[in-house]
Amino acid sequence: MSNEENRTILCIDDDRGALDYHRALLERSGYLVLTASSARRGVEIAQTSAITLVLVDYNMPEMTGNEVANAIKRVKPTVPVIIVSSDDEIPKAALGQADGFVLKDKVINLLVPTVIAFCGGNPRGIHEGAIAGD
Repeated sequence: MSNEENRTILCIDDDRGALDYHRALLERSGYLVLTASSARRGVEIAQTSAITLVLVDYNMPEMTGNEVANAIKRVKPTVPVIIVSSDDEIPKAALGQADGFVLKDKVINLLVPTVIAFCGGNPRGIHEGAIAGD
């Protein structure tokens, strides 16, 4: 896997503001970011692109984040899928194939450390001591 592939994150969210915010956080941390503003487009990108991880909003018009995770896992079972949502009451069973969950109001503190944990790398040398507790 090339260095670029090891750092490519796909973000899927129908909220353009959230999508742009996630992209900015991840790009500042050294990741390459692909985005999709619809669930179906996100699944298409996942099927055709070399990605390391997927971040997906749970509540979207076409498909839930869980349905997106299931579709991606069928073609790329080893790619972690992290669901991001403002709804902290999503039942665990509804998370299905997801590998993790981040509340949108915790994104500023948890998104990059969560991505680093799943990607097994530290793209810009972020010191673990600088990451607030789990």
